[in-house]
Amino acid sequence: AAIRDYLEKIKDTGKSKTMAAVSVHSYGNVLIFPWGYTEEPHPEKAKLSKLAYKVVNTIRAVTGEIYVPGTSYEVFGQWGFAGGCTDDWYMALGIPYSFTLELPERDEDGFHGFLLPPENIKRVGKQLYIGFKRMATLIFKEDQKMAEV
Repeated sequence: AAIRDYLEKIKDTGKSKTMAAVSVHSYGNVLIFPWGYTEEPHPEKAKLSKLAYKVVNTIRAVTGEIYVPGTSYEVFGQWGFAGGCTDDWYMALGIPYSFTLELPERDEDGFHGFLLPPENIKRVGKQLYIGFKRMATLIFKEDQKMAEV
């Protein structure tokens, strides 16, 4: 409820322009964007996909970690349908960029699923930092282009 209340508050004041929202989950090595509850494409799917591919390509180029971008259905198949997921909800609030980043499930010692050992905090933190930095830079540039129009 706290995130909902906060987003509603800043939306109503008009003081903040929330451009992106990202939920971080484990696990799957994917960068998911709306829609999660249907196979129907989101009206902004091309824009979301383009950004997602740039982000995962940057993470891979810098760290070697592979993340797969797409809708939950595209990356997980039919079991990936997710009603009520945050990336869909953020888009419904009018936030133009919304994603769910599913963290890695393995390291050099093997598969760990939801319980990636603490030794991986720095490695995965670096991936998050690189991905979020790239995402913020691209969104800022796009926002500046739109402001010039």
